[in-house]
Amino acid sequence: MIFTVSVVDAGTVDLIRNYGKNVVSSADLIARFEATWTGEQIGSHFAAGQAIDDIMMAVFRKSLAGSGAEAAMSMKSSNG
Repeated sequence: MIFTVSVVDAGTVDLIRNYGKNVVSSADLIARFEATWTGEQIGSHFAAGQAIDDIMMAVFRKSLAGSGAEAAMSMKSSNG
């Protein structure tokens, strides 16, 4: 489920501020109670991120190998 938050136009914010009130975002409050992940969800998120990183690096290496740039990059890094 994706939660949505309403937005308020600037004129309304100015009106409230004219009454001496401070208008603040409720995003942190909503995130704290509605978007808190369990340990299992966090683990799944990081595992997915790692999988994407691994795939991206494999594709990058494959494209470099096909262009001959991989050898040039490894020579450059070994020369310091």
